Amino acid sequence: MWNWLERQMQRQDDLDRGVDADLVRGNRKRWKIAALFIAVSVLFFRIRSLVLISAKVQKVFDVIGATLLVLGFVIGRWAWQESVFLSQPDPKEPPRLFKF
Repeated sequence: MWNWLERQMQRQDDLDRGVDADLVRGNRKRWKIAALFIAVSVLFFRIRSLVLISAKVQKVFDVIGATLLVLGFVIGRWAWQESVFLSQPDPKEPPRLFKF
């Protein structure tokens, strides 16, 4: 338990020093893109329900909205998995018989 806490604190120190800073920055960008896609898809569905338009245009709005929603969730899941990976501490080194 304490080893995990020490590794977690070491990982946080590494991030504070700038190690993997570009990866963290890129992951924040993915979170923003995922949120944007989801928000735009909700906007498409809302416009479709409020405005009287033909069935063909409604179908187009449905397809675009559903595509953006799925892409938003996929990118969000990717960002979540990467943030879990980036925030987890480095594993403890396995024991060795001979140290060089």
